[in-house]
Amino acid sequence: MKKIIYLLAVLLIFGCTAKRKQSKIIPNYEKEYNYSSDILTDQTPIKILIKEQTNEIEKNIAGLFGKEKQELNLKMRLFINENGKLDYVKFLKWSNSLKKSKVTQSDIVNFLDKQIFVKVKSNGNNIKYAFDISLKPEGAIDEDGFAVAAEEMPSIVGGMKSLASKIIYPEKARKEGIQGRVYIRAFIDSTGNVVKADVFKGIGHGCDKSALSAVKKLHFIPAENHGKKVNAQVVVPVLFRLK
Repeated sequence: MKKIIYLLAVLLIFGCTAKRKQSKIIPNYEKEYNYSSDILTDQTPIKILIKEQTNEIEKNIAGLFGKEKQELNLKMRLFINENGKLDYVKFLKWSNSLKKSKVTQSDIVNFLDKQIFVKVKSNGNNIKYAFDISLKPEGAIDEDGFAVAAEEMPSIVGGMKSLASKIIYPEKARKEGIQGRVYIRAFIDSTGNVVKADVFKGIGHGCDKSALSAVKKLHFIPAENHGKKVNAQVVVPVLFRLK
């Protein structure tokens, strides 16, 4: 009994005096490794080499997944040292479908560790740099490339009348007296085409599918920033109201 009491006392004292584990601040590697800096963008030959290197790496990583490559949706940032070797990998996107794959993040890092990367110079010296690798399912778009805000946001050619003319009220919803708004998120490219659309908020009963179909048929006046047409995403409200 005395041994038990002594042990409890020791544990209590240790628990009270033990130092707390402090949180670690992650370094800003993007700054240290010249990510998206003028050093990379202004050197056209280097930019071309990195692009070729990126395409080859994406192809090889996709090969690791075999048949699963059709479901690939991942994005990572590679940090390269002065000697053209990988220092760090930051996984920015790893879709749920990949979590079931036999290929792990460690497998990808092990593959990248064996690669020799392009060496980048500044003022005659090799420098550290970083760039992104992105693999998407066939037909997928990079949603990050579509602005959520712009000086002039996309607008429907023909206005809401054009949208209304394309809406088909589902018979089932009509019979059940279903009314409301369906909100469709649409990705509009710099030419005004809808390249992707999905249901942001729906009401079901076939209305979501009908609204999605209607928005996909629309053409938009593209967004503009500083007089230049750009990709942008908008949320389009589609009203279903019985008369």
